Amino acid sequence: MTMQQVKYFQATATYKSFSKAAESCFVAQTAVSKQIANLEKELDCTLLIRDKHHVSLTRSGEVFLKYATEILRLCEDAARDTKMAQLMSACHLRIGYWGILEQRMLIDLVKKYKKTNVSRNFVPVYSSVALEEVVSSLLNRRQDAILMPTIIIQDIPRISYVPLVEPEIVLAVGRDHPLAGRSEVTIEELKTENFIAADTSASQPLNEFRESQWARLGFHPNIIFRATETESALLMTETGGGVMLVTDLMRYYEPKRLSFVTIRNFHMRQEMGIAWLTENTEAELMQFLEFVQKQEVSII
Repeated sequence: MTMQQVKYFQATATYKSFSKAAESCFVAQTAVSKQIANLEKELDCTLLIRDKHHVSLTRSGEVFLKYATEILRLCEDAARDTKMAQLMSACHLRIGYWGILEQRMLIDLVKKYKKTNVSRNFVPVYSSVALEEVVSSLLNRRQDAILMPTIIIQDIPRISYVPLVEPEIVLAVGRDHPLAGRSEVTIEELKTENFIAADTSASQPLNEFRESQWARLGFHPNIIFRATETESALLMTETGGGVMLVTDLMRYYEPKRLSFVTIRNFHMRQEMGIAWLTENTEAELMQFLEFVQKQEVSII
C-alpha cells in the first residue's frame, strides 16, 4: 500500500468520479484507476462499485475511507509539525537596546556577526527596552542581551557585561543652529542655551552620571524638555528646539541631521557595552558574545 494509492482512493470516494479525482490530483484518469485496482488487489477486496455513470463505495470501501481520511490527515500533520520543528530549531537570540544610538551600534554588530558566523540557524530578534525595564528584562530572561550604557548595570548581581567603546561627550545642535559648523565651543557660551535631555530618572546610576555632566560643565543648564525616548530628543534638537549632550559616536550615525561640536576643557566619556544574565550560557549567546568581545572599538 502506498500513500499515492490512499490519496487517489480518498479523492475518488469524495468526488464519486474517477475523472474528477484525477483532475483534483493533477494526473491522468488511467493512473487513478490503475492505482486503486492495485490497492484492491493488495487488500483482496472490492472498495468501489463502478458503472458508466458514477462510483460508489462498498461496505469495505466505507471502512477503508475512514482510515484513508485519518492517514492523510496524519500525514499533513506530520509534514506541518516537521517543518515547524525545523523553524523552531533556529536560535532566536533576543537582543535588546536602549536608545537610537544603541540600536545603530547593534545593527552594525549583528551585520558583521552574520558575515562571519557559520551557523545558519542564527535568528536575531530585536526589542527596544525602556530604561526602567533594562535590569528586569535580563533577570527575567525576556532579553538574552542588551546594548546600553554600562553604568546602568554595573555592580548588579547576576548580570555580566562587556564594554565596547567609551566615546567622548560632545554637543549636538541642529544644522541651522548658530553653533553648527563650529569645531569647538566654550562652556561659557553654553550658559545661554536651552538644553534637551533624556529622561534618565528610571535609573539612579545613569541619572547620577547625567548630573555629573552638568557639574563638570560648572553650571546647571536650562533644560526645557526631558524626552523618554532618545529619538524624540534628537528630533527636537534637529529642528532647533535646543542643544543636547550626546556621545561622539552619534556623529557617525546622524551626520546629515545634526552638527557636533567639541566642548573646550570638557573631558567626559560614557562607556557603552552589552550585558547579559551571567547564568545564561546558551551556546549561540556565548558565541555572539565571544565575537562581540573581539570587536573592541572597531564596531563603527
